[in-house]
Amino acid sequence: MEKTENEVIIIGAGNVGTHLAHQLDKKNFTIRGICSRTIQSARQLAKYYVCESWTNAALIPPDAQYYFICVNDEAIAKVADAMPQTNGLVMHTSGSTPIEVLSRFPNHGVFYPIQTFTKNHETDFSLIPICIEASNKKNLNILKKLALQFSNNIIEANSAQRKHIHLSAVFACNFTNYMYVIAHDILNEQKLPFSILLPLILESFEKVTLMEPWQAQTGPAVRGDSSIIEEHIRMLSENPDYEVIYRIISEQITKRKNKEKTE
Repeated sequence: MEKTENEVIIIGAGNVGTHLAHQLDKKNFTIRGICSRTIQSARQLAKYYVCESWTNAALIPPDAQYYFICVNDEAIAKVADAMPQTNGLVMHTSGSTPIEVLSRFPNHGVFYPIQTFTKNHETDFSLIPICIEASNKKNLNILKKLALQFSNNIIEANSAQRKHIHLSAVFACNFTNYMYVIAHDILNEQKLPFSILLPLILESFEKVTLMEPWQAQTGPAVRGDSSIIEEHIRMLSENPDYEVIYRIISEQITKRKNKEKTE
């Protein structure tokens, strides 16, 4: 069957799939259907677009124009293998999964938005860098034209480059957020609100938009304030996991500072 113009099928009803479906709908694409592991999640998202829903990828119609696979990395290959053959453009949205996982489809690519998504939090797609990769030049042009409807910040990146982008994002986003978790725990033990750190966090974010991250580095380790470092380590003695994290990061900052001095 010939692919139907402007029709999209979303596989995965989680954070990415939900946001992507919403954006596509806003751009006047037709959401043809939603496929998800459970019928509840598939129907819940599908009801907003009055479209079909499935739990079995084998039942997905083969005649849509675009297919977005928005599932976790481990499930992408399984979903792709279960899908019917199609001439539509099949894409996954993963930062770490190679494009080759979709090679059974004649037209395939990657649409990777560099952003963290939460279902009930609106995200401005126009500000999101989108990494794209495609099976050939023709599909790359199609994918670029598609991506430009969402953002002006489009990055052509191969699978190896995309893996490094994802790795850097884990440090910049996931690990940073866990530092907030630790900070929250420390304050909570003293019955203090995490909100007292928000101005500091916002100012730190603002700095890295204006200068290189290392130029924005502050704190006792970069100052070489060993007495404060040792005092903090003593304070963390009852939580050895946090103490280890504090020691490692402080040592790395000091090491980087000493390296800068010798260069």
